[in-house]
Amino acid sequence: MSVGVLNAVEQAGLEPGAIPITGQDVELPAAQAIVEGRMFGSVWPAPDEMAKAGAAVAVALAKCEPFEYARPIDNGAGELPFVETPIYLVSAADMADFACRTASWWHTIEDVYANVPDAAPDCG
Repeated sequence: MSVGVLNAVEQAGLEPGAIPITGQDVELPAAQAIVEGRMFGSVWPAPDEMAKAGAAVAVALAKCEPFEYARPIDNGAGELPFVETPIYLVSAADMADFACRTASWWHTIEDVYANVPDAAPDCG
């Protein structure tokens, strides 16, 4: 959706970056727009960290053991333990580090920086 907003802003004749646009999930077109300076950033809900936390809770529940959680939340039917995982904003300032850390399972460096290869980080 954020890339659609970006396209609408560009079609309106506004300069890239004139309106800070953000998205979610650091999808490839958004990642490319971020490194090109056309989009401000994208929110990353850290599915890898969610999976680890979810697996730890599942194992604890299977063993009938307690598990760590941030705080209880009320879902209207009662209080439940809330296992909180981080959500990150990935902006141009963060993209090199993010792309290097996730390149083995998300987007390759070559794909993210396809339109600006000279800006690609050296992840070595």
